[in-house]
Amino acid sequence: MRRARRFFVLAPAFGALALTGASAQAAPANSLRELMASLDLCLKKSSFARPGEITLYFSLRQDGTLFGKPRVTYLQAPLDPAGRRQFLESVASAFDSCFPAQITTKLGMAIAGRPLSMRIVLRGPDTAI
Repeated sequence: MRRARRFFVLAPAFGALALTGASAQAAPANSLRELMASLDLCLKKSSFARPGEITLYFSLRQDGTLFGKPRVTYLQAPLDPAGRRQFLESVASAFDSCFPAQITTKLGMAIAGRPLSMRIVLRGPDTAI
């Protein structure tokens, strides 16, 4: 009987969180899942000239800024050098525009200096993620 009461007490609290989704997006990320979702949302706002796939390996500082330069660990892009350069430049500028990431102090302390990776897949011309 107690479990049922606890469920019904918590259910309205979860409903209130669902209703405030727009304000939750503005809040700093408190987990890796939230951080990657915010980076994904930021990258979706950008447009890319060429299709391709890229995986970036990077680290963040405690305040959410990039630590060093992101490293490309996988790349499937146009074969011609000009197209490849254009693809890399568009991804780099879009990725850089997402930083500093809005993260909580707790998450910053947990991920500072640790390697993270993100896979970006672009399909078709002038495509979003």
